[in-house]
Amino acid sequence: SDKTFTFPNRTGTIALEESGPFIKTLQALGSSVLYITPNGDTPSTSQLMLDGVASYNAIYVDKVSTITGIKFLQVIQGDYTADNNNYVGLYSYSGGTMTQVAISANNGDLWKSAANTTVTVPFATPYAAQPGLYFIALLYNSSAEITGPTVGASTAASPAFDVFDFTNSAKLSSTNSGEATLPATQAMSGNSMSSARRWLALY
Repeated sequence: SDKTFTFPNRTGTIALEESGPFIKTLQALGSSVLYITPNGDTPSTSQLMLDGVASYNAIYVDKVSTITGIKFLQVIQGDYTADNNNYVGLYSYSGGTMTQVAISANNGDLWKSAANTTVTVPFATPYAAQPGLYFIALLYNSSAEITGPTVGASTAASPAFDVFDFTNSAKLSSTNSGEATLPATQAMSGNSMSSARRWLALY
């Protein structure tokens, strides 16, 4: 949460990284972004989306916020035939368990935006978020594929950092395979570590 500081004749708050200078710069340039995943300011690589693989990506909300949806960077346009579900979701987190609190509409064309563009995906209903740790989930499903979609990401300097000294099997970025849909709850212990962290934003 915000930390209070006091100077002579002045009291204010110090926000965490997600509300730091980079976010403020994006907003000043006209962006609606509120928070970004903790990957550094800009993506350094891309991550191929795999059929039936859900990814979960940590993000911290530092104040009460209305979250309308997410943004991601489409690096390579997908050329595929969709099946099952293609959407994004938001999960709260407590004691090693993620709980779905918001989800977008199912959209088979979700991963087909033009290469090197920003994609904005609204949730079916905006979510009133309290401060805390959340996870953005992405899910891609196809029955046939010519070109797999890729999204902007950052690679950790060391894969060990993605689990660091976290409790309850927590991971900064993780995946779960064989998913036709995003579950209502997901135990972090059931997910595999993913060292290529997707660069994502809440707006």
